[in-house]
Amino acid sequence: MSLVKENYQTNSKYRKWTKKEEEKLASIYGTKSIYSIARILNRNPSGVLNKIKRMKLSSSNEYQGLINVTQFSKILNVHTSTINVWIKNREFPYTRRVTTFKHSYILIDVDEFWEWAERNKDVVDFSKIQPQILLPEPEWFQVERENDKRMCRKGKRYYTKEEDDLIWELFYEENLSYKKISQKLDRPEGSVSKRLSRLRIKRDAGIAN
Repeated sequence: MSLVKENYQTNSKYRKWTKKEEEKLASIYGTKSIYSIARILNRNPSGVLNKIKRMKLSSSNEYQGLINVTQFSKILNVHTSTINVWIKNREFPYTRRVTTFKHSYILIDVDEFWEWAERNKDVVDFSKIQPQILLPEPEWFQVERENDKRMCRKGKRYYTKEEDDLIWELFYEENLSYKKISQKLDRPEGSVSKRLSRLRIKRDAGIAN
């Protein structure tokens, strides 16, 4: 790929990289595009790219312990838009990385996810997460997974659109508690709570039931 040299230093005489420049390059690589880095360091993009190779900096898709949002959504068995809603409304932790040429993507740290999940148990269905995939697992994960599995068994029948609409109406318009709604629907209280949380996410994301 040819790199445009306009608006960058084009002096043909080689300028040796300083220790300070190398440290700066290492600190911002992966957070900005090559073109942006070149502007910051006042160097030619091709020179920056060559320096990255010589320094053997990790390529833009290699970040130990971080998982991209597509892979993470498959592990959690949720739609990627669900994670985007969590980012917007639930302070879901993520890191945004920039590829070599301008494109950016989201990466998720496993440890930060578990800390977040412990605070947001109402929106995560732990029964869908297979054990020993997101390591290290917290001690409470297996307990929550078994609880969610029991709720699934008790409330095995799928929620209908009519039930979803009724849950929404009873909670937001009639201000009924989860307990009273669960009694009306003859479903476990925990199941109703999680269903309402997922309905919020679906409506925020514009996903049809």
